[in-house]
Amino acid sequence: MSAIANVVHRRMKIVSALAFGGILVSAYLVYKHYTDPTGTGFCNISDKLSCDVVNKSIYSEIFGIPVALIGVLGYVFIFLVSLGIALEWNFSKLMHVLRPGLVIRLLYWTTGGALLFSLYLTYMEIFELQAFCPFCLIQQAIIFTIFIILMSVRYSIEEDVEKTKACEFC
Repeated sequence: MSAIANVVHRRMKIVSALAFGGILVSAYLVYKHYTDPTGTGFCNISDKLSCDVVNKSIYSEIFGIPVALIGVLGYVFIFLVSLGIALEWNFSKLMHVLRPGLVIRLLYWTTGGALLFSLYLTYMEIFELQAFCPFCLIQQAIIFTIFIILMSVRYSIEEDVEKTKACEFC
C-alpha cells in the first residue's frame, strides 16, 4: 500500500469513529425530542443551557422530521462511506462511476453541507432561541472536525498527485 493510501485510510478510520460518536449523540437527541416533557435530566442545566429548549423548539423539525433524526441518518452515511474507504470497499460495484476519488469528494461535499446546516442551527441557537444544547454543541464539534479531516484528505491526495503525477484515488 502506498504512503498516500496509508494516510487516507488512517484518516478515514478517524472519520468513521467520529461519525459513530455523532450517531450516538444524534440518537440521544432524537430520544430527547420524543421524551422527557418535563425538561428534567442532566442535559438541562439552565434556561440558557438546555437540550429541551433547543430540541423541542420550532427549529428542531423540518417538515415534521426531527433535525436530530436527519443527523443520525447523515452520520450513518458518513460512517459507512468513510469505513468503506478505510477498508477499501469497491463502491464501483454499486455504481460504475463510484471510484474512490469521487466517493471521497462526495463525502467531502456532503459533510460540507452538513457543516453549513449545523452552523445555521448554531445561529438559531444564539440569535433566536438564546439557548444552547450541550449535545448539539458536541455534534457541531464532531461535524466540524470531520470536515477538517476530509479537507486534509483532499489536500493530501492533490499534493500526492502533483508529486507523483499519478492518482491512486482518481
